Amino acid sequence: MSLNSFPNPVNQTLYFNNEEHEVPFTYSIRGRRYEQKPFKERFKLKLSDKWIFEVKNTRSEHGRFIRHKRRNEMLPLQEILSSVKRMSRLGHVRIPHKLGLYAAASYSRNHFLDSDRGLRVTMDEDVRYFTFEGLAGTMLGASNRAIVELKIPPGRTSRPLVRKIHGLLRKENAEQGISKKATIFNLIEDRARIEPQYRDQSESCA
Repeated sequence: MSLNSFPNPVNQTLYFNNEEHEVPFTYSIRGRRYEQKPFKERFKLKLSDKWIFEVKNTRSEHGRFIRHKRRNEMLPLQEILSSVKRMSRLGHVRIPHKLGLYAAASYSRNHFLDSDRGLRVTMDEDVRYFTFEGLAGTMLGASNRAIVELKIPPGRTSRPLVRKIHGLLRKENAEQGISKKATIFNLIEDRARIEPQYRDQSESCA
């Protein structure tokens, strides 16, 4: 496999949702850009900054996951936020409350490609997770492990190269995990459960 090097190897991703989590989990609404450095622990976005805007839907058909993606190149964040706020339905699901900027992640990615078979392997490091208040982002957590994803075309899961990669991951004691989107949403929910308990304890000590 060959390593594809990127001039801007850090992926910064924004996730759009609302406090009611009305975006179905099979959908992902996000902004993405590629930079030299990750998000800082605290930062503020600019409405004029441009992002790749994506709406992705994943569904299962005959035991296969089919992904449909709508992508707009480099739109200002202000325009993206306006489009997101106007979304009132995703598929057959109605969205009664306005969507907005909800969470973010940044990570450094290495990308390996086997051009003959279409197999792709990504390895993400320095993964950081963020939450927002308005346009101000605050780091909520980080991963101390690399995240490896295998992008395997249909019908090629039994190829020798695929088996070899799985063997290497087992040798390195790799563990199956959940998506970065699911991780950050879980961190936000954990914080929401902890904060009321912390406030109650502070008030009782006052």
